[in-house]
Amino acid sequence: MRTNNEYHMDNIDALWRTPEARLEGYYPEGGVWEGIDRDQAVDDDGKAVYTAYRLSLELGDGYDDHREITIPFSVEDMEDYARTW
Repeated sequence: MRTNNEYHMDNIDALWRTPEARLEGYYPEGGVWEGIDRDQAVDDDGKAVYTAYRLSLELGDGYDDHREITIPFSVEDMEDYARTW
C-alpha cells in the first residue's frame, strides 16, 4: 500500500517534469514568493534553500477558461525529492 508521502512525491515529480510548470520558493525576508530555477531549490548538500516551495501550472486558454493548479511543498518534501535525482 502506498503512503500519502509517496503520492505527494508523485505530484512533485509530475509537475517537475512539466516544462510549463513554474517553481517558486518562499523567501521570508520581505515575505515574497520568487520564481526560481529548479537547480536553486536545494544546495549542493541537498538542503532546502527556501522556507517553502510551490509548483504552479496554468491551464485553459488564458481568456475565459483560465485556471491554475498550485501545489505547495514543504522543505522536507523538496529535500526528499532532491534525494531522488
